[in-house]
Amino acid sequence: MINDAFGVQARHFYDQLEESTRSLCEKNPHSALSVAIRLMNIKSDWNVPNASMDSMLDLLGELVNLEFNIDKNFYQAKRLVFKL
Repeated sequence: MINDAFGVQARHFYDQLEESTRSLCEKNPHSALSVAIRLMNIKSDWNVPNASMDSMLDLLGELVNLEFNIDKNFYQAKRLVFKL
């Protein structure tokens, strides 16, 4: 019973990790996780407010191909990192 619970948690963690490390695009080396971590690093280094990060993510979303699956706001990016 304990092993089953651990197996379920481990599988859930593995699934989240696999989903977040999937490449954004075929020829792009970045994953959703690497983008989220980089955004958090930029925010921390430069003390950028959340609203500014959301605006930058909106702009990025408009500039890049629609096939990229980047987070819509900083909260989603942060949640992706902290799920792991």
